[in-house]
Amino acid sequence: MLSELERDRLVNRRNQTPRDRATNDMRVRKKLSAWLKDISDVLLIVDKLPEDQVREVVSDNDIFNLFKLTETSMGISIFSPVEGRIWDERWISTRPGGATDLDISRSFNTYNHVKRMYNFLGLKNPIIDFDNLERLERDPDFRDRLTEEERRGIDRIRQVIATKTSEEPPK
Repeated sequence: MLSELERDRLVNRRNQTPRDRATNDMRVRKKLSAWLKDISDVLLIVDKLPEDQVREVVSDNDIFNLFKLTETSMGISIFSPVEGRIWDERWISTRPGGATDLDISRSFNTYNHVKRMYNFLGLKNPIIDFDNLERLERDPDFRDRLTEEERRGIDRIRQVIATKTSEEPPK
């Protein structure tokens, strides 16, 4: 998508003259905008093309890069978590003045997306336990409370993380 010159100027923005930086920024923004406009075509392709053909093209790494793009874009767009109880008159967010209608709408859509993502994670996934137990293991006051079975599970997940990549084809 980016030429070598555009990529170099983007990576080394601080070394560019203001004019070169502004020109490159404009070109890069146009390319990003064009790519985003094509997302509906990408969604159509993955929806209509047979799954085995899509599987040949889309890798685990592609999926994780799309996750990262989503996370980064949500941060840049200032998606704010909404907190409170539904019966409270005022919900809070990280924005001053409480949760806006935009925050609530974004929260609703994010929640629905996360619910669908749980279909691929599972609500009883041992990775969730790992995340919680690993914190306990690092805490000197709690590490002795872990069972031998929990320690074995933690070690198994660590071993997999250290030795396997997500790029392996499903078996």
